[in-house]
Amino acid sequence: MNTTRPDEKPTNDRALSKKIEDTIHELERANTQENIVKLIEALREFVSSGQCFYVPLEPKSSEDLLTIPKLNLGKMTSGPVTDYRKVAMNRGGIAYTVFTSQEEMELGQPTDYRMVPAGDLLTLAKNDEASSGLIMNPWSLSVLLNKDLLTMVLKSDEEEEEEEEPERESMLYIDHGEACTQDVEVVVNAAYVPFDFNEPGSQALLEACGEQLKEHCFASATPEPGTMVVTDAPNLKASKIFHAALPMEENESTLTMFITKILSAADEMGVKSIAIPAIGNEEADLEDDLPFPVIVAAGWFNAHPKSELNVTITCRKMETYKKFVSYLFS
Repeated sequence: MNTTRPDEKPTNDRALSKKIEDTIHELERANTQENIVKLIEALREFVSSGQCFYVPLEPKSSEDLLTIPKLNLGKMTSGPVTDYRKVAMNRGGIAYTVFTSQEEMELGQPTDYRMVPAGDLLTLAKNDEASSGLIMNPWSLSVLLNKDLLTMVLKSDEEEEEEEEPERESMLYIDHGEACTQDVEVVVNAAYVPFDFNEPGSQALLEACGEQLKEHCFASATPEPGTMVVTDAPNLKASKIFHAALPMEENESTLTMFITKILSAADEMGVKSIAIPAIGNEEADLEDDLPFPVIVAAGWFNAHPKSELNVTITCRKMETYKKFVSYLFS
């Protein structure tokens, strides 16, 4: 069998994996609440005793980075991530695939794999936003564990653990396009004169919102340089717009303060997601090859470790987007 085995030998008690397989067969014969509970209990025992799943890996392939619709820097900077094999679901989303034993895995085609602690893989499938759950033993009598079932399996262990400070849920993204097109709570209209709608970002915003936007803006005071005004966001996915007037003096110090002020204001308002343009590279261009707003946002996250704010930085020009990607992956 052409498989890849890890250097150290993880734990897989055949009796415990057989217990899971037997409960799956019972569930297939009778889809009752009692059999669902049996499966949950078998999985809990498997997890609590430190057993490992056999997890197939995706075949290695090269992809053009620029085909990625949105770069998740929060995940990207956390180190290499094993690419576990997933399958697309008919109703949308993906599902992780695992095998309870080597025997189950060898029923199908030869594949590279890794033995992964069951608790780690169940937690990964439960917390992955794109995931619909986990498919167990796809080559034979398989079962889909949706997120509700995964939560029930993991619940007993989670409740027994001492309460710890939650990990920061915030993420930093880069996307190509205008800030106003993002599916976020707040978009930022950064311009020298935000209410004139003569600059590229403001023009795109007006086109997306329609003439209603002018009514909201004209009912508010015009923001002074370095300050911002908040209005509603008609016809956008966002609910609010931060109209931020760029500072009169443009340098690294003033633009760092400017971006920091925007992020802090959003965080203080309880906002969970915000899209800002490439300030320092497109708006108020410092003519620097460094991805200025990415560096500033990363610094802001380090200074606010408990924030749950997700930040998307949008690049209007493909040239800027390529520059950011080249810097991040060089």
